[in-house]
Amino acid sequence: MSIMSGGMAVFVALGGLAMVLELPRMVSGLMAIMMLAAWVVAGCGVVGYFRWFFRAEVDEQRRR
Repeated sequence: MSIMSGGMAVFVALGGLAMVLELPRMVSGLMAIMMLAAWVVAGCGVVGYFRWFFRAEVDEQRRR
C-alpha cells in the first residue's frame, strides 16, 4: 500500500511542479519520464496489494 501511495505522491508532486514552474524543455522531459516511472511503480503497488488482499481467499478455495 505504501508503494502505491508513494508512487502517486511523486507523480502528483512532479506534475504540480511542472505546471507551476516554467522549466526548460530538457528538465520537463526528465520530469515526464520520472512521472511515468512513478505511475508504473504505483501500478505495481496496486497489483501487489490486490494479490496480497485476495491471497487468503484463493488459498481457502483451493483447500476445499
